[in-house]
Amino acid sequence: KLIQQHVYSTARWRHVRNSYFMEHPLCQKCLAEGRTSATQEIHHVIPLKTCAGNIPYLHELAFSWDNLQALCCSCHEIVHQELRLKAQNKRKFTP
Repeated sequence: KLIQQHVYSTARWRHVRNSYFMEHPLCQKCLAEGRTSATQEIHHVIPLKTCAGNIPYLHELAFSWDNLQALCCSCHEIVHQELRLKAQNKRKFTP
């Protein structure tokens, strides 16, 4: 979590985030479902915690537009709930 917090405190992240916001003012998930909601969060599709301390990979995940998704708060929460459920199910079935 400390490494993730470091990313979010950098000028580079603020620039990437602001640029992505300007290019994607509407929630991408809502748009795909025929709704329009303002973007409120920039989500990392592949979570930063998956880098496991690999700094070059962390930077690739953190700053690549290919790993970003513009979401409203509701969609962002739904995405994170789905990720938590997947993680719980994986732990349940992992011997």
